[in-house]
Parts: sequence; structure tokens; C-alpha cells
Amino acid sequence: MPIPAPQSLKWPADRALLLVHGVGNAVPGTYDGVVQQLSTILSEQNDRYAIYSLYYDQVNDWFAGKTQAALGFASLVNAVRSRLDATRLGKVAADVVGDVIWPVLLADVRDAVRTAYLRQLQQIVLDGKRAGVEVPFQRLSIISHSLGCFHTFEALHAAARSTVQGLAPGTDGVRFENVIFVASPVQLIRAVAQMIGPLVPRASTLNTVSLTTLDMPAEMIITGAVVPSAKRTVSMAQRAGGPVMRRYSLGHRPQATGHSLRPLRLRSVALVSAILIACSSRGLAQTREYTLEDMLVALRKAADEVHFATVDSSANHTLDSLTKVLRSSGATRLSVDALAAISLHDRAQLHVIARASPQRYASWSQPWFATALVGVRQIANTPLMKVLVDQKTKEDVGALIEPLSALHTAIVRHAQSANEEKLRRYEWKYGPNAPRLNGPEVVLNYLAQWIWPFVPHADGPSPFEVVVSYSTTGVTIVHKAGDEYVARMVATTHLGVRHYRFGWGEGGLLSRLVKPRTTAIGLMAMSTRDEPLTTPFKGAQRVGVFLEWGGIRTAVAMGKERRVVVGRRNALIPYLY
Repeated sequence: MPIPAPQSLKWPADRALLLVHGVGNAVPGTYDGVVQQLSTILSEQNDRYAIYSLYYDQVNDWFAGKTQAALGFASLVNAVRSRLDATRLGKVAADVVGDVIWPVLLADVRDAVRTAYLRQLQQIVLDGKRAGVEVPFQRLSIISHSLGCFHTFEALHAAARSTVQGLAPGTDGVRFENVIFVASPVQLIRAVAQMIGPLVPRASTLNTVSLTTLDMPAEMIITGAVVPSAKRTVSMAQRAGGPVMRRYSLGHRPQATGHSLRPLRLRSVALVSAILIACSSRGLAQTREYTLEDMLVALRKAADEVHFATVDSSANHTLDSLTKVLRSSGATRLSVDALAAISLHDRAQLHVIARASPQRYASWSQPWFATALVGVRQIANTPLMKVLVDQKTKEDVGALIEPLSALHTAIVRHAQSANEEKLRRYEWKYGPNAPRLNGPEVVLNYLAQWIWPFVPHADGPSPFEVVVSYSTTGVTIVHKAGDEYVARMVATTHLGVRHYRFGWGEGGLLSRLVKPRTTAIGLMAMSTRDEPLTTPFKGAQRVGVFLEWGGIRTAVAMGKERRVVVGRRNALIPYLY
């Protein structure tokens, strides 16, 4: 099954809207009615939007299919629900607790959905640039509903904290005109996570839990200024008298959004959201391969034209200092694509750069170089951009920042490609073709989320997985008497570690046999009675090792009477044995 592709649309103007659904199995087409309704309302106000929808249920299905989590978490959900029933969160919170526990307990789930979300935001920004709308003039909005509010909150924080995704408000200038939360469960998820405390893996990566207060994301740039991701945040809740809107003005420090408990139908708030949001051409493709020097020269020209030294002398001085640092590194001839590769640590591109200039690459790969480049982007996209937009036309600004825009496009494309590879790895490990986990494996792999090397990392999921299984379909050869040998089906147990070979398992049958998707190794045990449906934990037993190569498992039992057992990895009864 292919990984979910980001939706790409042609912008009719300078505005785009992303709809993020909540609990439920939404698929493309589910919200066509909402999109049509919003389009009609906004067109009546002469506001033309490209309206996108984020569908992440396919990612959730990977994990549900692999772990059968609904069964594994049932007792925990019931325990939490019983406690919530007696609290001020009330019955409504208890009814939806099963949906919110899912992203809390599995770090890989929330990271995979967050990656898909960031990939969609990157596509939206690229679509805008393709329509000739540069980032400073893109009018972006988000409406999220129910559980989608949680994913929006987490994704925007991830974007604001990263200088390599191309979505940071200060470094890249990507800011949202409106972020609207409808029936947000963020406060509920926070309460549930605090209730189950130690059971939450990698809680520090869960902003809903780790933040002292539920502030909207912002980025502090090199000048010390704090740049919020959203210009306006609205939270909508339902009360007895109907919808209630809470508006939060984002000042120097973003204020916390309000969070409601009762789910609303997204269709029922389309009109209100459209009114809130309602409160324009150059192509994306670059005909010239810009270099770092081109960008530095263009920024200095832009600063001089708007008298930046007078308007903001401190930021202008910082820009000059960072320009000297970058020029002294000998990197002025590097293309924007090479700069993006260095910023994102793209291994394939870095090898090319290193071979071309091994001595200088040693300095370019140092943290100070990336920090200086980020500083230049922050000055250009925040204080300098503000002055440019105030004093120049869109066309003039576009011409002045063209090399900077080319760098941003390269960074977003590299980041989007990295996110695609990350999602592919999640599909590799959790998708429909991945090995299913039985009950004990679900528990052990959940506990392993705290232990290296099972912890997920920046490139995606850990390639390792705990294996504990009982198989009744192994076949061995038994010596009876003289030259007589017979084949017997025997039962074996296994405890080991599976390794996912990301990138292997493609092509035809022979290729998959030579380079399978997974391998595993560990200990095995079996009864001395060569019979099926026997337990190795009673009476005499043989112990040994097993090797799993793709779907084939071979085990060697040591002892007085050695056995070689060959069988399939697939469970006879799914999720059991």
C-alpha cells in the first residue's frame, strides 16, 4: 500500500485553507460537502481559496492493523473512563477517551501523523509559490476539528521549533492568518496523559503534555524577537445555547487556546469558520541556479533600498556580521540546493559536496555554518521582510527576495522528501505487509519505547522490534530406526529481535528472497517430544537459536538429539500464535 500523498491544488488567488478532520474514518471525498459549502460562502465574499483536506486515518490504520490496539488498550481505556466519569470533565470526555489514548500511548503514531501533517503544509506552501504567491503574501488558514486539533497543535509546534522543515514563522516567514480549533480535546488529552503519567512514552516530545501552559507555538529569532505561528487563534466550543467562540489575541507571547470537550460536526461550523477567515503571478520554477553569494547580494540590495540600517540598525548590523561569516567560509559558490542539503543533513547530497570540496566541507558541516545561515534567513524573513512589505509592492518584493525564495523552495523540497522517506519507513514497519504482532509482542514493544535501540529517532521508527512467539507449524526431520527418517510438525517458542531493512524487499520474488524486508535472530525452545501443540515449559526441553529471513524461520535446537526446524513466520491465528 503506498504512503498517503499530500494533496496538491492550483491556487485561484493568494489564499489557502486546510481542513483537518477529527475522530472517524475519513477518506478523500468525505468532506466534499464541507468544501463546497465553504467555497460558496467565501466566493460570495470575493475570497477565493484553495481548500485542502488532511487525511491521516491511513496512517492510524497501519498501527491498528499491526497491533490490534483496540483490544490491547481496552482495559486501560475502561479504567481511565471510570475515573473520568467522576471528574468535572464529565461523561462526554469519558465517551471519547478511547480515541485520545491512541496517540498518547504510541510515540510512533503521533510522530507518523505529525510527519504527514508537515508534509501537507509543505505542499501547500509550494503550491502557493507555484502560483506566483511568495511566502510573505500567502494567506494560510487552518480549521481543525476534534482530534484534528491535537494533531494541529503538535504539528505547528514541530514546525516552529525546526529550522529545516521550511515552515518556521521566523526563519521561513510561514505564518497562518487564522488557526481555528473546533471542539478541541487538547486539554482532555493533557488530563488523560497526566492521569496515566509514567505510561506515556517520550512525554517530552508530546507538546500537549510537556508544555507548562498550552501556548500556541512561536519562534524566537536571532534578534530576540518572538514570532508566533498564527496571527489569530480561535477556539469554538458548544454549550447549551449553541456554539461559543473564544478569540485569543496573540501578543509578544502567544496566549493559550481554549479547549472544549463536546465534539461538534465540522459541517455545522462551516459558516462560522468561513466568516472568521474572511475577516494576487510568478512561477515556482527558477530559471537560474542561485548561489549563496546571489542571496547575500540580493539581501544587501533589499536592505539598502528600504534604508534598513536606519529603520532597524541592530538587525542590519547582525545581517552584516553573518554575511561576513558566511563569505569567510568560502561557501559563496554553493548553490541553494547544496545549502538546503547542508541545512537538512541530506546524506546523499552531502557526499557529493564532500567529494567536490573535501577541505572546505569540513567547515561547512560544522554547526556554526548552519547557525549562521539560519540567522540570515531569520533576519531576512522577519524584520527585513516586514519593512519590505510595508514599503514595496508585491512585485518589487518578489524580485528582491528571489534568491532567498529559491533557497526556501529547496529547503521545503528537501524536507518534504525526507518526510516522505520517514513515512515510507513507518509504512514499512507498520503497514499491511509488515509482520503482525501478537498480544505479548504488543506489550513488550510498548514497554520497549523507553529503551535504546527501540526508541524512534529523527529519521523515523526504530528498525528494531521485540519478537516473542509460539509456533505450531514448524517441520523437523526425526530419525526413527536404521535409515528411516520421518517429517514431524513440532511446536517452538521464540524470543528475539526483528530488524527492518528499510529499502530492502523491493522488486520480484528473487530480489525479495535475497534482500528481504525483515530479518530476526534470537533464542528458541521446544519440547523433547517431537509433537505439535506441546509446551516447552513442562518436562524436558531443547533450546537453541533461530534465524528469520523474510517470512522463513529456521531454528536449530541443541542438545543430545539436535533438531533443525523450518517454518513460516506467519501466525496460524492472527495476533495470537
